[in-house]
Amino acid sequence: YIILDMKEIYRFILEYEKIFYLISRIQPVPAAGEGVTLNIAIVDDCLQDSRHLAQLLSNYCSVCSLSLQVSAFTHASDFLRSWKSGVFDLIFVDIFLDQDSDTATGIRLAEHIRREDTGCTIIFTTVSPDYALKSYSLKALDYLIKPISQEDFP
Repeated sequence: YIILDMKEIYRFILEYEKIFYLISRIQPVPAAGEGVTLNIAIVDDCLQDSRHLAQLLSNYCSVCSLSLQVSAFTHASDFLRSWKSGVFDLIFVDIFLDQDSDTATGIRLAEHIRREDTGCTIIFTTVSPDYALKSYSLKALDYLIKPISQEDFP
């Protein structure tokens, strides 16, 4: 027998609700089996955070019978070499892409993306609320404070 802690079950359900919230704001979630593939980029210098987010997205898409293509990048320059307008349905961008820097390289990356693609969906992930207002001027869909938790979504 497997004994499940109710807190863990609740946390698991809420993580799926968060991913549903994000994806449903990008496009309507189709009925199971319709064969939609979401192409998502994660630009984050912290591999652990990137993997965690990719796993949440993968789990959600699996439950909803959605196909998912996740591309992870640890540097803005790597992302820009692979990116062109319209390639990604959603881009998660960490505000501080260089752990040894206080500069908001993720904001500069989003500014570059916006100059080339005004309709691209961007969600910022970060450890600091300091750039939340700036993110709205860049028309970000959301601004998530790490670690992403159940309190992030209604």
